[in-house]
Amino acid sequence: MGRQAPDAEIIALEPNPVTYELLTANIKLNWLTPRCRALRKGASDKPETLRMAYQTTHLVNAQIVDADRHVAFHNDCQAEFTTIDELTEPYGYKCDFIKTDTEGYEPKVLAGMQRTLDHSPNLSIMMEWSPEQIKQVGVSVSAFCTDLADRRFRLHVIGDLGALSEVPISDLASLPYQNIVLQQHNHVL
Repeated sequence: MGRQAPDAEIIALEPNPVTYELLTANIKLNWLTPRCRALRKGASDKPETLRMAYQTTHLVNAQIVDADRHVAFHNDCQAEFTTIDELTEPYGYKCDFIKTDTEGYEPKVLAGMQRTLDHSPNLSIMMEWSPEQIKQVGVSVSAFCTDLADRRFRLHVIGDLGALSEVPISDLASLPYQNIVLQQHNHVL
């Protein structure tokens, strides 16, 4: 992202302490400081501290652990979470692009960016679409899809060689696991 958008200010969130160290090293190695900065935080619907479990040998799928869910990973830590609105407030809640891959917590991430959505008419969101993970964290997939439709998002699936194809937002609930792009209704690619 830093190379593709050389004039952008980039804020990268990563609550996993091991992955955060790799992220900060990557930013320095690629000469992306100071306009690209990493925060050891995750995104959610409100600022809070949560217990997160992760593996040091397989750095994907770190997950929040709560009273209702046990996650059998070898390591855990206290992780800070913030909202996208808190991060975009200094910029008048304006943002052009968000990439989120939060292992089923995408509904909470979007709930924490309502002001950003209201003030960013050209916002694009690239999001991991994982209905099974959304269900596992106790969120209704159909309710989340209804929220996105009510917000009048346009939905694009990513095809071969990265080509975007628009599909009706009403089809989202039936899509399998994949990365998708959501755009504010009046945004044109």
